[in-house]
Amino acid sequence: MPTFLSPMALWGLLLASAPIIIHLLNRRRFKVVSWAAMEFLLASSRKNYRRIRIEQLILLALRVAMIAVLILLVARPVVSRRALAPLAERRRFVLLLFDASMSMGYRDGTATVYDRALAFAEQLMGSLREGDTWAVVRAAGRGRPAVQEPSYDLDAARAAVARDRLALSDSDSNLPRALEAAEETLARSQAPVKQVYLLTDLQRASWTGPGAALTPEDVERTRRIGQAARVTVVDLGAAQPANLAVTALETEAPLVVAGGEAVIRAHVANYGPDPASNVVVHFLVDGFRQEKSPPRALAPGETAQWEFRHTFRTAGVHTVTAELEPSTSLGSGADNLVRDDRRSLALDARESIAVLCVDGEPAGPLGGGAGADTFAGEADYLRRSLRPGGPEPDGLSLFRPEVITVEALSGADLSRYDAVVLANVERLPDPQVVTLDSYVRSGGALLVFLGEKVDSGFYNRVLYRDGQGLLPCSLGAAVGDANDRKKAARISDQLGDHPFLRLFRQQQVIRLSSPLFYRYYQLAVRDPHTSSSSSLPSSSSPSPSPSSSSSLSSSRVVARFDNGSPAIVEGRHGKGRVVVFASTADDAWNDMPSWPAYLTLMQEVMAQVARDPGTSRNLTVGEALVCHVSPEHLGKRAQLLRPGETRPLSLEATASGGLVAVVCDRTDRAGLYEISLPGSPPQHFAVNVPAHESDLRRLSEAELRKLLPGLDFDYQRGGVSRAPAAAGEGGELWRSLAYVLLGLVLLESILAQRFGR
Repeated sequence: MPTFLSPMALWGLLLASAPIIIHLLNRRRFKVVSWAAMEFLLASSRKNYRRIRIEQLILLALRVAMIAVLILLVARPVVSRRALAPLAERRRFVLLLFDASMSMGYRDGTATVYDRALAFAEQLMGSLREGDTWAVVRAAGRGRPAVQEPSYDLDAARAAVARDRLALSDSDSNLPRALEAAEETLARSQAPVKQVYLLTDLQRASWTGPGAALTPEDVERTRRIGQAARVTVVDLGAAQPANLAVTALETEAPLVVAGGEAVIRAHVANYGPDPASNVVVHFLVDGFRQEKSPPRALAPGETAQWEFRHTFRTAGVHTVTAELEPSTSLGSGADNLVRDDRRSLALDARESIAVLCVDGEPAGPLGGGAGADTFAGEADYLRRSLRPGGPEPDGLSLFRPEVITVEALSGADLSRYDAVVLANVERLPDPQVVTLDSYVRSGGALLVFLGEKVDSGFYNRVLYRDGQGLLPCSLGAAVGDANDRKKAARISDQLGDHPFLRLFRQQQVIRLSSPLFYRYYQLAVRDPHTSSSSSLPSSSSPSPSPSSSSSLSSSRVVARFDNGSPAIVEGRHGKGRVVVFASTADDAWNDMPSWPAYLTLMQEVMAQVARDPGTSRNLTVGEALVCHVSPEHLGKRAQLLRPGETRPLSLEATASGGLVAVVCDRTDRAGLYEISLPGSPPQHFAVNVPAHESDLRRLSEAELRKLLPGLDFDYQRGGVSRAPAAAGEGGELWRSLAYVLLGLVLLESILAQRFGR
């Protein structure tokens, strides 16, 4: 049964009765009057009465039919795959969803999955006819897919599926977001017949991987798409894909010291169903081969580590690359996805770690001078613990602390520092809050020590912001009495597994429970699952996620007092980390500075949270590259050289959130990126493929139908064996109805003229 695109127009069929009504009204208007002279004429006309009546009825029927056909033409009936389908105008809208993720580069036989997808797309666009419209959605990366808007241009349709336009990416794909873009594109088309073709390898991670999980809203969206269009899923993936990949490259220690030995580990995973033999890893430093590992074997599903030791003689940024040797074999064949066989790491070999200490209660000349009480300031104990040998260059520590006042913070260039400490700071002006937020989000570290001067209302309202701000916890009441030292709390001996406490777990001589805390703030850590604040330990709390942008989702209690109240809380904020200490940095509220545990804890925490090149120099494909530079480079042009290119991009250093940086969002290729600024050494960044994209496990047709219960889709396995344009597809009847209307008009005119003679 046909459907109508404008069903309200069918009410116009009532107008088809107008000629009949007019005919009946005209018959009733005549009044019969007997007239003797007319009797002779009537006798002769009775012979033609039957013929004239038939002629009038024929004309009446034609005029009624003309009105009915005109109304149907306006109502736009649509038929599909039935008896009337051959009469329909098959104008259709074809939407191509193209999965361009890295896994599509898997070589299955003589061609890659991507090659077969391109061949299918070319045949699909070649099947379009005049009047058809088309659009393309390229799914690659976690952001919004690239959309080619609906068009009638058939030449442009063939160009849109060329290799340079639908390029294979080094990223993953988010097919739920691609379907969201598809629904919006379908809504912009008025074609009577809509077809959606999804070309994919049905990789499981594209539907259920990190950041791509289907929500109930996504399932409902697929149901609406199925009602609006005929959906065909073209499964082009290999039946049993096997893959070997370098999934991680990391240093053992959080910091790499120039002149010291660094331990670097490469993680290699076998995602195939067969064992991998002769797995050899090559390590390169700054582009030069350094070491080749002995061959090893990997069982199916196994992940193993390869260790590499190297001494970086000079300070500065260095690059390390781990790559698999091509001779590695998987079962009876070779590794057929080579894009993930290489991973790079950009690291900074340090000579020192710059720490900016903001003293909220300074006393005398900052840093201690002649005639000044060396430990009278709020940050003096902290400064001395970070650099016990004093400020001289031959000090006994890598840390280089600098103490300033709150007023001096507005003129400080935070990009020069690896960590910032707020020691008993009452409050911060709004511009400094914005600058500090940008600094931490870009990978900086912030340590917060509380005290008598702290305005807890400001900290909770501006810095915590209900779990969306800088702080990983809110401040409750300050408890205890600094003048009554008979009542004190200690840090519990029940140490958790947090990395900050590693040295305290490994030995029993220096104990974190030795210091006494006379006064401290009660810190409240919100549970993201219950949206309620809690100070109770959580043994099942997940480790902080590096990608978290909110402290709410990554807060973690490092240590607790013996009464259960949190003593130290740590959390992620963007790419940086924030640590809050419940008490003071000096001896005003505790005696910790007089114990060896103070120096050990401060240096261990600072070494682990200080700005790590791994958080800003090592990116995943699609992440924005942000290179912080000094304010003197503001407005100057930088040159960015991307992997595999010889012509650099010109970028301008701009200011945002109080920091100056060179920003580039064109990180769609994996490899090493280099930024050069006049008068500065080149800065290197490593961009790697997403580790989960190497897992090629697939969804079966049954699993996909279970995942999308509201979508009734056609499933096609393989390439172009079936013609993309389904034969017998229906469409609108408007052209046929227009011809019928034209024929009725001509016939009525001819018969009216003929009958009127």
